[in-house]
Amino acid sequence: MGAADYQNRRENWTRIGGFYGEFDGGGHTIDNLYISGLINQGLFGTVDATGMLKNIRIASGSVSGYNNTGGVAGANYGTINACYNNADISGSINRTGGVAGWNFGTINACYNTGAVSGSGTVGGVVGNSNGTITACYNTGTVDGFSGVGGVVGGATLCAITACYNTGAVSGIGFVGGVAGEASDGSITACYNAGAVSGSTETGGVMGCNEYGTINACYWDNSVTPHPANGIGEPADDTDAAPFNGAAAFPPVTATNAEWGAGDGSGSGKYWKAGTTGGGQLPKLWFEQ
Repeated sequence: MGAADYQNRRENWTRIGGFYGEFDGGGHTIDNLYISGLINQGLFGTVDATGMLKNIRIASGSVSGYNNTGGVAGANYGTINACYNNADISGSINRTGGVAGWNFGTINACYNTGAVSGSGTVGGVVGNSNGTITACYNTGTVDGFSGVGGVVGGATLCAITACYNTGAVSGIGFVGGVAGEASDGSITACYNAGAVSGSTETGGVMGCNEYGTINACYWDNSVTPHPANGIGEPADDTDAAPFNGAAAFPPVTATNAEWGAGDGSGSGKYWKAGTTGGGQLPKLWFEQ
């Protein structure tokens, strides 16, 4: 992209297919990204296990597909670092996410502010994940049918750490502020401060938890609407704790094992010091 940002004149793009190398967007922005197709739709269709994307910023546009639809990548098997999406993302069938539709690799320090809509496994950052998601957040609206989450729609054997959502999340079943449904994985030091609505299996943090581990996670029960529990199913799961407004949120401190202040280089040190208290919610280390 050279030294300048790229602004498209409302013409459809052709996605970049299977990608095996390293691409550094340099923090430049892409405006008016318009992509439409069937499977693996995004700026990059598929990122191979050896591939790495970083510093990509999608400022506007829309991406639509059937399965595996995301702003930065349709399907990721490699690494996506420090990328951002503000385009509207829509998927007709399964695995729709603001940054990536399907993740088998690593997604770190990414965020989404665009609207995300789909049917099955719809997430603000990732639609469906079998990999790791660390230090990511979503502020856009997320809407789907089943498996709908503020950060990730569906997750299996996935580690989700230091992520948050403030966007409105809505669906029918398996709806959660952080994750819609998850099995055999972990969610650590995450929070939701967005409205969450669903008909069944709906929770402030997770819609349905199957044999997963939830540690030091919170949800704001002062927003409207909000579900009755932090975990929708099983309803007696109390691993996610409520808080009432930002003033009640646990403080970020240098010595906190999960909510530790740092620059993202150490385990648990993902949060920015001084971003709690006085009506503020925690911010991640890279945020302004």
